[in-house]
Amino acid sequence: MLEAPEIPRLSAAEAYTLWAPTYSEETAVSLLEDQLVTAMCPPLAGLRLIDATAPVETVIAQLKGARMLITEAMHGAIVADALRTPWVAVKPIFRGHHLKWQDWSQALGIDLRLHQLWPTSLLELHIGMTGRGGSRGRVGRLNRSPLAVLPNKVLTHFAAQRLRELSQVEPQLSADSRIIDATDRALAEVSTLVSEIGETRLAG
Repeated sequence: MLEAPEIPRLSAAEAYTLWAPTYSEETAVSLLEDQLVTAMCPPLAGLRLIDATAPVETVIAQLKGARMLITEAMHGAIVADALRTPWVAVKPIFRGHHLKWQDWSQALGIDLRLHQLWPTSLLELHIGMTGRGGSRGRVGRLNRSPLAVLPNKVLTHFAAQRLRELSQVEPQLSADSRIIDATDRALAEVSTLVSEIGETRLAG
């Protein structure tokens, strides 16, 4: 059973300052929420987020140095597989994206295992259940409202626990022979394309 976090007593002036709507960074409600969620959430020690918007060299270096990659993005698995870094596939929030995973994995002879990762927000929960929705709709507006702050933090807590569980599952990786064959075929296609472009320029 969770113990209630210890909340410091506030004077009337301090409480008013925390409740004042012009004080955007902290309110009495968010103070309580943060202490509650901190008590609930263990740190995800040993797990690192790879920022896909970072420079290419940084992303590749992080992938190479990883024990395994947990990814919802198929392209993350493609790059990790090419670098021979084992990966764990997570079901995309939008169900329509599952087919792309199947096409790629079948091409490399991988018996794909897609794992479930819990949503981190009310918006993600809605999208996962209905297959529709966006940040500009009613659920998106609710997701950005003060009412969603605590539910979203709790959802993030359970998603973090699930992420820790996924870090212990058996990762996947294509066979060396399949990745070598795929690389050779890709290089052959590139060579053919370069030759065709060269011939077109000469003919022109």
